[in-house]
Formats: sequence, structure tokens, C-alpha cells
Amino acid sequence: MADSNVKPSSTMIRIYPSFTEIRQNVNAKSPHQIYIPQDLFHNIIEGSLNLEGVDLKSMESVLRENNVEGKEIHVFRNKELRKVKMIRSRDSLVQDLQTNRFYNVDRNQIEFSEIPEETGTEVTFIFDKEGPGVLSYLMSGISWKPRYAFNIEGDNNSFQGWADIRNDTMKEYSIDKTELFGGDVSIRQPRHYRAETMMLCAKSTRAYNSDVAVESEGEVAGLYMYSIKNAYSLSPRSTFSLPFAAPTIEMKRIARMRSYFNHTNSKGQSERVYKIKSSEFLPAGTVTVREDGRVVGQSSIGDLSADEFADLNVGSDPEISYQREVKTIVHNKDMSQYEVSVTIKNKKERKIAYEFNENFGGRFEIQAISDNVKIENDHVKTEGEMDSKQQTSLKFGVRFFYRN
Repeated sequence: MADSNVKPSSTMIRIYPSFTEIRQNVNAKSPHQIYIPQDLFHNIIEGSLNLEGVDLKSMESVLRENNVEGKEIHVFRNKELRKVKMIRSRDSLVQDLQTNRFYNVDRNQIEFSEIPEETGTEVTFIFDKEGPGVLSYLMSGISWKPRYAFNIEGDNNSFQGWADIRNDTMKEYSIDKTELFGGDVSIRQPRHYRAETMMLCAKSTRAYNSDVAVESEGEVAGLYMYSIKNAYSLSPRSTFSLPFAAPTIEMKRIARMRSYFNHTNSKGQSERVYKIKSSEFLPAGTVTVREDGRVVGQSSIGDLSADEFADLNVGSDPEISYQREVKTIVHNKDMSQYEVSVTIKNKKERKIAYEFNENFGGRFEIQAISDNVKIENDHVKTEGEMDSKQQTSLKFGVRFFYRN
């Protein structure tokens, strides 16, 4: 049937945000055949299977039901075990070796003397030059996702990244080297694969290697790469997690309030925001925030460059709030003019940093009435610090134009 099986025993994988590349060294001799079990073949992204390093002339893929066609097997029929030959696997057509007659049997009547291969696809590569080659393909079913633990103790903090390498397939992979990529890579997505979302806890029989570690390799063609240079195995339906980043984080707590202009009075609560700046690039992931050992919320970051700010919004805070009062100055078919007064209150027993933004849409013109109002493109903003049990206010005007 086939000379080799695509189940990697010693291989390199490159895991991108939405797909994985498998690269396996092979000794290629034409015709080179591989047998890919169907559940794995369905994970391979169409058009990506290739044998590199040889002068490839053709490649043929043929669906094989299994490896028992033409082989002698046993069936239990009429309370008797009979020796037969499998003629056609699709409908279990067999030939009785005693009577030479043909008949169909149920699958549960068949007994095998050896474990049959799974239904799969046989791929044959034809080429001129023989020698070492690399079997490569892109697949879904193996992925990696960063997650972060942000721990705050008073004025100190620690930020630990974890790389979760997930194998949603039924195959075990023994891996020599791994590359993990963060960033945006666009490819044609598979038409037939549907990732399973079942989370399982799996016991593994592999020997754990405490030397397995993730190393940062920096930027490669606009992507950020991390590598695992030690060998390990990835069990079926499992997640293998390794620490991969521990940047220095600058952090500031902010009570943020947002409003979108409305000509009626309104009020709202603040959002609890941690504004962070990392000393190194961090790929997009979920961040769990703890203060003094207690979970205070979860947020997420996009791909974050070094020294770039990101906001972790972990929920609302009713003790810091705002109230808007809107006064109509002019309103007609050509334009409207309003005056907005905003009062911000801090009911906490401690000093806080705050930020208020109000956004506008359409054709408008903003006027700062109080000194603490900043006009920035399509919104007004004020920020500062407020002592315990204090309040502050701001005032601005806005005109909306309805005709050119």
C-alpha cells in the first residue's frame, strides 16, 4: 500500500495564529507514497501538501476505504467462523474461500488477525531526483494561543505570559522543534474542516522534559517568532502550556468614563481600567488581572508593540460616576447649539485618577468653556486626579450643522 505514514514521528512544526505548518524530513524514492488517515486529511488545508527538495513531476491523491481489500479475513456467519477474502470494503462484499461464492456481511461479523489501517487517502509523488526531501503541509487542528497573568501587589506587579499549544486532533505528535508566530498571516481557509471546541483533560504517557522552554527570536518579516528547540510530544486532544514572556510593565489605574452626545440629560458609571505599557512585543491574548492575590477581572490585548500603551478594562465601578446636564441654546432646521455641564464624583475613600470622554457624530463644532476641557478630533476629553469624596466639573459647547 504505502511506504510511509504522514503521522510525524520526528518533525518540525510552525504554529501561526490560524493554522500550522508541518515539516517532516523523509528519504524520498520515486514513487514515494504516504497514507494519510481520513480524520487527519480533513485537517490539511487544500492545496498545501507538498514534497520539497525533489524535482516533482506529479502528485496523485486517492481515497482508500482501508487496507483489507484483497486480503483474507474471517467472518462469523451461521454460527461458524469462515475464512473469506475482502473484495469491496465499501459494502463489505466478501468471497467465501470454500465455496467461492460472494456475499455481503455486517461489519460486526468481521474478525481481523491484525489491526487494519483507518480509512484514508493514499498520496503518490512522482519525481526524477531521489534523496532527502521535506514533506510539508498546512493544517488546522493544532493551534497556539497566548494568555497572560497580571499580578499586582501594591505598587509592584508581575506579568507572565503562557503559550498554550493545543492539539484538537486524535493524533499524537512527537516534535523536534517548534516555532510560534505572533502577528497577522492571511491564507485561504480550508473548506471542509471545522475546529472542535471541546475542552478535554487528557493524561499523557510521555516523559515530561523540564528543559522544554520558549525562547524569543524577535521579528521575522513583520511577524514575531518564538521557538522551542527541545523535543516533546503533543498528546491527542490536549493542551501543552509553557511560559514564554515576562516583560516589565508600567501600569496606571484609571477610572474611565465614556459618553456619546445626546441632547437629553444622562448619567453613567466609570470603567475600571489598567493602562499598561510593555517593555517587549506581546501577541494578542487574554489577560487575567489579580490584585493582592484576588481576581479583579479579565480583559484582552491585541498585538502590542514594545512601549505602546494598552487598556485592560475589567468592569464597572459605581463609586465613580458622572452626570450630564444639557442646555439647548439654539435649535432650528439649519443648526443646533447646546451647552453641556458634566459633574464627576468620587465616592471612594482614596484618591483616584480619572478620564472622561464625550464623542460626537455629524458636522459639528466644539467650544471649550472650562479650562480643563481638551478638544481632540471628534471628542472632548478631561483627565486628572481627584481626592477622596470629592467632585469636579467641566463645561463645553457644541454646534451641529444640518445644511451645507
